[in-house]
Amino acid sequence: MKLSVQTSPVIEKLGVKAGLKAIKDAGFDGVDLNLDVLYPGGDIFHNKTSEFFDSREQIEKYIKEVNEARSEYGIEILQCHGPFPIAQFKPDNINDYLFETLVKSIEICARVGCNKIVVHPAGNGSARYPTPLAEEWRVSMNVYERLIPTLKKYRVICCLENMWKQDWRTKLIYAGICDDMKDVCEHIDKLNKMAGEELFGFCLDTGHLLLVGADIYDAVMTLGKRLKAFHIHDNDGVNDQHITPYLGRGNWDRFCLAVHDSGYRGSLSFETSNTINVLFCRDELIPMALRMTRDIGVFFNECIASMNKK
Repeated sequence: MKLSVQTSPVIEKLGVKAGLKAIKDAGFDGVDLNLDVLYPGGDIFHNKTSEFFDSREQIEKYIKEVNEARSEYGIEILQCHGPFPIAQFKPDNINDYLFETLVKSIEICARVGCNKIVVHPAGNGSARYPTPLAEEWRVSMNVYERLIPTLKKYRVICCLENMWKQDWRTKLIYAGICDDMKDVCEHIDKLNKMAGEELFGFCLDTGHLLLVGADIYDAVMTLGKRLKAFHIHDNDGVNDQHITPYLGRGNWDRFCLAVHDSGYRGSLSFETSNTINVLFCRDELIPMALRMTRDIGVFFNECIASMNKK
């Protein structure tokens, strides 16, 4: 299977062209293009608008830079990641504005040769002051349904993702929206029925599963053909660390078994930003950090392939 890694923080540190070259030089086939860093969640929470998404000139420049780099270095954009949160639950929200940034994100995704974008469901992230799950789903489904014409226009698959929430006082983590995989399947099937075709799927985040104590094998097998992408990363089971597998406490043998038994044949995409931001924080170490993560991907492919021989 093809191997990819998120572009954040490599592009932020090196720029679009040098960043994509560094990822290709490390041996990756492609990337998960982080459009979310172009409109940070902190700005969204404070009802700030995005200079990038407000500027057609900046959007066109970004698309041109990405396309020139992927053409020159032969690297694929295997999936994209849209801005989040996708909606606010407070009266002074900017939900219509957020929706338009998602529309523009889908356009960017298609124009850099990609057919999958990860769009988080709406959730406030607080286990101490939670929004009812039914309300989170209502708001999320409204956004996803409104995206159908844009997804049809650009032939892009929208991937939901499993989330978590935390009691910020006790630091305890709880299951969030999209953590019940049977519930997820029902909502994805409903969205695809609305669309009249397969425009929605799922991006399974391995680190988020670990935080809520869910089994990777059961999740993969329950999702079945709805599984279109991965966010692969590890943690200590307590914090959302986003580090390379085997640096945390994930059960990676079970991950490989799940991928094998499910027949998944998409890419293996690593969302391991803090391997670079925290563990290998000097810019000179970026190539080493990327190669280590890529080598783990090669190891995963070898493990999965060896199961076919048994």
